[in-house]
Amino acid sequence: MKKILALLMSSAMVLSLAACSGDSAKTPEQLYDEAVAKSANLSAMDAEMDISMNMDMGGMTMGLTMAADMQMKKASNTDVELAMVMTTSLMGQQVRMEEYFKDGYLYINDGAGTMAKAPFEYSEVADSMTMNSATSRDFMDKLEMIEENGNYTFNYTISSDKISSYLDEAMAGMDDLLGDTGSLSISEMSGKCIVDKDLNVLSDNVHMVMDITSEGQTMKVTMDLGIKYNAVGDSVTVNFPSDLDSYVEVDHDQLESALAA
Repeated sequence: MKKILALLMSSAMVLSLAACSGDSAKTPEQLYDEAVAKSANLSAMDAEMDISMNMDMGGMTMGLTMAADMQMKKASNTDVELAMVMTTSLMGQQVRMEEYFKDGYLYINDGAGTMAKAPFEYSEVADSMTMNSATSRDFMDKLEMIEENGNYTFNYTISSDKISSYLDEAMAGMDDLLGDTGSLSISEMSGKCIVDKDLNVLSDNVHMVMDITSEGQTMKVTMDLGIKYNAVGDSVTVNFPSDLDSYVEVDHDQLESALAA
């Protein structure tokens, strides 16, 4: 069960899609492609993510919610600041996890009393502390655009076969979660993305249904994922807690092992 939940968190982060944007003289496809390119190259963002999951396994139904606040500011490949606070609720239990990256150090507060830090390269934490992994239009069955309230709204559906192949590639190296005989397949996926006239993503909402098999158990998961972008660019400020100096310094490998557990 723990591996299945870890897999759900990993797939949710992989599939947190950011997309789209506009100029009325261009086709929806052109606007979408330009917005994907812009969102993939953001140097700073302040965003919120909410995930709601209903999981059905062997007649037992569970609900899980996750909320994350993230701020990222990248001046260069080595000068980066990150802050992410994530709260997960499952079966009446709530877990809060905090991760920060500043001045070449990764800080972890696991919500259970462990407050540790260790020297890390930004490349080691970039994937786990990102919120916008824009998907390609190549995965789409349909893309429609309308103008409303001064913004552009894109509604799209995703080919389950194509996105499953993408997910397999994106989650390569996570065989310890699925196991040798495990599998993950997406049967339904659609989304709605709203952007402003400057091609800035305002929000992105995705609905998906998938089946996960791991450790001999099969679970049907219905997931709704929403991302709201509060700010991008120079207006973003990364907020750190005032007690970072009190975090206990540990060996790099020790903290890395704790994150992988």
